[in-house]
Amino acid sequence: MNIYKKAGPVYARLERHLEPASWKHWRQTMLRALEGPEVLEVGVGTGANLPYYPRGIRLTAVDSSASMLAKAADRVRQCPCSVQLYHADVEQLPFDANRFDAVVSTCVFCSVSRPRQALLEIRRVLKPGGCLHMIEHVEPQSLLGRLAARAASLVTGPLLGEYFNRRTGELLQEVFGRLEDEYLGQAVFHRYRAFL
Repeated sequence: MNIYKKAGPVYARLERHLEPASWKHWRQTMLRALEGPEVLEVGVGTGANLPYYPRGIRLTAVDSSASMLAKAADRVRQCPCSVQLYHADVEQLPFDANRFDAVVSTCVFCSVSRPRQALLEIRRVLKPGGCLHMIEHVEPQSLLGRLAARAASLVTGPLLGEYFNRRTGELLQEVFGRLEDEYLGQAVFHRYRAFL
C-alpha cells in the first residue's frame, strides 16, 4: 500500500506545516539550475514545486495518485511556465526515449516500490547530456540514525509504502555514473544531480 495514492486532499493541507522552512530555498535553488526547455517532474504530488519553475520551461508532470494530481491541477496557474499533467507511474513512464532535457524529483524515491526500475525509466526518457535533479531524504550517516531509520521503515514500509532507510545516492551512482551530491542538512536531506 502507498499512502500517497489517496492522500491528496489531506496531504495538501498538511504539507505547509510539515515541510521545513528551508524547503522553499531548496526548491528555488534546484529549479533555477534547470536547462530545458523540455522538463519532466516525476511524483509532482500536490504541485509544491510549480511556483518555482523558471519561465520558458515546457513542463510535463506525472504522479501515480489521482488525488494528488487533482491538487496539483489547482496550482498550475501559479506556475510561470506551460504545464501538462499526466496520471502515470515513474516505474513505467508513457514517454518516448530521449524526450526530456531534465527530470525533477522531490522526495519521491522514499516511496517508490522499485527505485532501480524508476531510475532506469528516468534515464531512458532523458536526452543524451540530460540531468536528473533530485532532493531526497536518505538513510542517515550516524549509527543511531541508521538504526532508527531501519526500525521505522520496518513499520512504515509495509503499512504506508514509505522508507526512511533508502541509499538513493548509491543507486543513482550505479544507474547514472556521474553524480553530484550535496548534503542539505537536517540529518537526511540531499540534493543530487545525476548526468547522462
